[in-house]
Amino acid sequence: MVGLFIPLSALMSLQKSQKVLTQTIARDLTLLTRDTMDQVERAVWNRLEQIDLYAKNLAENPALVTSNAAFERKPDYRSFLAESDRQWQAQDPNDPNSIINQVLDRRLCEQLIVNIKQTFYYTQSYGYDIFKQVTVTNRFGAVIGETSHNRQCDLSRYAWWQQAKEQGLYVGPFNRQTNSIDMAIPILDVANNFVGIIQCSLNTQEFKDILIHLAQNSAYSTTCFTLLSQEHKVLHATDNRHWTCISMATHKHHDILATQQKALWFLVKNPGGRSKPSAMITHVHSNGYRTYQGQQWSLCMSVDADEALYPVVALRKALLLPFSVLFMSTIAAALMFTYSVLRPIEKLSQTANAIRKGNLTVRTHITSHNEIGHLAESFDRMTGELQQTIESLNKQVEERQRAEEGMTKLAGNLVESVQELEKANQEIRQITYAAAHDLKTPLRGMSMISQWILEDHGHLLDLDAQEQIKQLSYRADRFDKLLDGLREYSSLPSEDDTVKLIKLTEHLNTMITRHYDKYLPYIMIPENLPEIYSPVKAIKTVFEKLIDNAIRHMDKEAPVLQIRCHAHLHGWTFYVSDNGPGIEEKYHKKIFGLFQRLSQDDTLKTTGMGLCIAKKIVEAFGGRIWVESEINVGTTFAFTWPKAPRNISTLERLSVPLNLI
Repeated sequence: MVGLFIPLSALMSLQKSQKVLTQTIARDLTLLTRDTMDQVERAVWNRLEQIDLYAKNLAENPALVTSNAAFERKPDYRSFLAESDRQWQAQDPNDPNSIINQVLDRRLCEQLIVNIKQTFYYTQSYGYDIFKQVTVTNRFGAVIGETSHNRQCDLSRYAWWQQAKEQGLYVGPFNRQTNSIDMAIPILDVANNFVGIIQCSLNTQEFKDILIHLAQNSAYSTTCFTLLSQEHKVLHATDNRHWTCISMATHKHHDILATQQKALWFLVKNPGGRSKPSAMITHVHSNGYRTYQGQQWSLCMSVDADEALYPVVALRKALLLPFSVLFMSTIAAALMFTYSVLRPIEKLSQTANAIRKGNLTVRTHITSHNEIGHLAESFDRMTGELQQTIESLNKQVEERQRAEEGMTKLAGNLVESVQELEKANQEIRQITYAAAHDLKTPLRGMSMISQWILEDHGHLLDLDAQEQIKQLSYRADRFDKLLDGLREYSSLPSEDDTVKLIKLTEHLNTMITRHYDKYLPYIMIPENLPEIYSPVKAIKTVFEKLIDNAIRHMDKEAPVLQIRCHAHLHGWTFYVSDNGPGIEEKYHKKIFGLFQRLSQDDTLKTTGMGLCIAKKIVEAFGGRIWVESEINVGTTFAFTWPKAPRNISTLERLSVPLNLI
């Protein structure tokens, strides 16, 4: 049996070696394919970076600023844009009096042609324009600059324009008719406000050159690269010699390629009937590069199987003679092994079985001086060491059990401590509520008595006494409002706040109409505010406090209050801007403190709690709030709100009233 086992093992090892060598070759080809795919996607990303750089240079372009300002002054810019688009399509672009030449900024067009097509985006080594066409629109979607004539003036209706505005980036599909890919990036000013879109048509010849160059410089003379779309349609192929094999592989393994986004390889036979494979094919998916998420493309690299698997064939031929010699030698060695080694090994096996059953005192008692004897001696030594190790482990297990019992007891004490802390927190809430409630009654009595004295006996008092009584009434009312703010602050964040979908535009319009109707003409709320999943009371309270703060401190006869929003990866940034008196920079942090007011004028009826409450809510749900202001120009309060507000832990809720203490 031993004589047969060793040759069979050698044969299986040969087959295993051939399999491993084949997999190694396939892995190397797969890595080359992956590197090629990465180079293609890196090229796309490089172009996106170039477009983004130019978008930053365009942010303060006079033509863009002028166009946006002109559209903002129009009461109905949509009708104007629609009429401009109709005239744009009807008129001849070569007519100097056409609306096309009135809308376009010739200076910007010439700058795009010179700087983009000939200088900035042109590479002498390519010999062709990397970008075939470039267009710039204002933030309303109207074209203001182009390198070639567009068929329409209004581009805001296109999906690429909307996606670039909302998501910050657009990369279109591979257009085989024009050999280009449309790209678009929003133009943002220094305040990160959306002011326009830059759109470019990327020449796909660059990708083809990458594939051709790598195929020509490959170690295999039969290398072919085939770039496929998400639907496995050919976008570009350096050679069609293996297209039949690639088509068979993608058709046969369509489900695997669609569901498993990992690198795969295949050995495919031609339908001609030959038994050996005719091509080795590797297949990788698009992974994207940095901020570029990829186009769901895939890349196939194909090589003639005879060329790719030549090392496997050479290995088989090289091992044929040694294998034959090994087979004959093994038969002879097996006969000697049976008589000289079998019995000692059988005894060694019996000893091992006894040890397996738990008897660590058994020994082999083999005294021969050959290799088996040395092995038996080592086996006996190992058994003794194992016995000592097991005894030591038993002691460690006992010590660990005692430690776990102590940890369990400590955990129980911690739970009890948290429960006691929660109970104490609830008592503090109740005391705060009761104290505020009990204080409100005498305060209201003071206010009413002051008013009665002024109404019934005011004519008997001098002006100074009347003013003092009025101040007493004002301060009682302010103290009453301070108590309301104190109760609201101590109950933040609310545990029963419901999370649901909120339409911010509709919600803010309703709130302004209900509470600030006389300021309604001066408050600008955009129509495209997002719909967010959020705790209702929390987000409502933040906007109320910021809007109320702006209105209370307004000092202009023509007040302006504007609400804006900027979407980003993890949520939104909201801005509440006014043209009020402004806040000095040294007070920017102080105003978010408890009971902090910059004005000591009691007629403002403010308690200094509003911004503190807004800050606590925003930070409790994972956001941050800050202020930007310029004296006598205006103030902007900004806060971030995550797409998924985090859950507030029990310990965080317990700490809220303690901050008040």
